[in-house]
Amino acid sequence: MYQKQVNQLEKDVTLFYKEIDEDKNDKLKRREQLTKHENTIYLAKSKINESYNMAIEFAIENYNKPLPISLSQARSEVVKLQSTLNNLGAINMEAIQELDIKKERYEKLYSQQQELINARERINQAIIRLDEKAIFEFDQLINNLNKELPKTFYYLFGGGNCEIRYSNPEEKLTSGIEVFASPPGKNIGNLNLLSGGEKALVALSVLFSILKVSSFPLVVLDEAESALDLANVERFANIIKNSSDQTQFLIITHREGTMVKCDKLIGATMQTKGVTKMLSVSLHQAKDMAEEIESQ
Repeated sequence: MYQKQVNQLEKDVTLFYKEIDEDKNDKLKRREQLTKHENTIYLAKSKINESYNMAIEFAIENYNKPLPISLSQARSEVVKLQSTLNNLGAINMEAIQELDIKKERYEKLYSQQQELINARERINQAIIRLDEKAIFEFDQLINNLNKELPKTFYYLFGGGNCEIRYSNPEEKLTSGIEVFASPPGKNIGNLNLLSGGEKALVALSVLFSILKVSSFPLVVLDEAESALDLANVERFANIIKNSSDQTQFLIITHREGTMVKCDKLIGATMQTKGVTKMLSVSLHQAKDMAEEIESQ
């Protein structure tokens, strides 16, 4: 009786161990399958990361989204994009810092550029104002000169008329000026048709008219009246005399008519060969001495 129970227990134990072994084998198989699945997932992650440079989470999230193009086109596009990414090279981790440096330099250069643009604009405005002032003052000078010139010309020539004009009135700052002179009894537009004496008188008319509207402290004339006749030399000397209260004249001349109107004469003499001596004579003092001698 007990033997039968023992046998039954042995059978039960054997069956139990068998079930345990079967369960253990089943767990081993499942573990192997799990390891295989994990390896498959790891390989899939690696492939996605290497082939598409994409996180697995992003791939899972967008896995079921429909493609706007065919699969073959998508794969071709992926290849192109991968090639583009590879050509870009490695990521420069200092790019942001370099960008900040470049940006700071750009802002500095841009600020300097704006300062230069503003300075250039101010300079251009200043040039415009100076040009306007120069044109205005030069116009005034020409107008005043044309008021005095006919009077001086009339005195030296005994008639006629003379005028100064712009050669290019539209560009007064770069324009030259021309002298139009008409001696009495003549209507000549070209000064080259005048005689040497007439040319000298025209030049002197312009000079003395300039001195009337804009005086100078000193004027040097070198035989300016050498081509004039006696009457015109006297007129020349009279104008010099009348203008000497505002301007000092230094005249190099051999004409007696000019010398007698001067306050002081300075000459050179060579009493001894090779030795030049400068002499200065005040005509006022000489005249006073002569009158004193005559009175005695």
